[in-house]
Amino acid sequence: MNLLDLMREPAVKRPIDPNGHVVQGPALEQFCWRKGYRSAEIELHPDEDGLWMWSASYSLSGSGSGYKVGRKWGRFARNRDDALYYAVEELAERLERRTHVQDEVAAVLTWARGLK
Repeated sequence: MNLLDLMREPAVKRPIDPNGHVVQGPALEQFCWRKGYRSAEIELHPDEDGLWMWSASYSLSGSGSGYKVGRKWGRFARNRDDALYYAVEELAERLERRTHVQDEVAAVLTWARGLK
């Protein structure tokens, strides 16, 4: 963790809305890592109320997790940089549990942490 990480605004968490909106089409910003059939993606998109939303997804050797960015998921940040930070942290948290693909996880984490 560096000094800038300590200066983040807290994430704005809202309850998941099963019928809520997700962005149709591409998000305003998309960051992708691909190596063969393995991939990871972060999406950032501003909400209509001025907050930023994020999503974090991956698919590695038989395991994966992901969702489309949108209000539905209740994940918001006060600005774009904080949204990117929280997306990277979410991706890292989920990937660190995937011990059967450690080399792939290490490559994705190196990529993702380089975005911050």
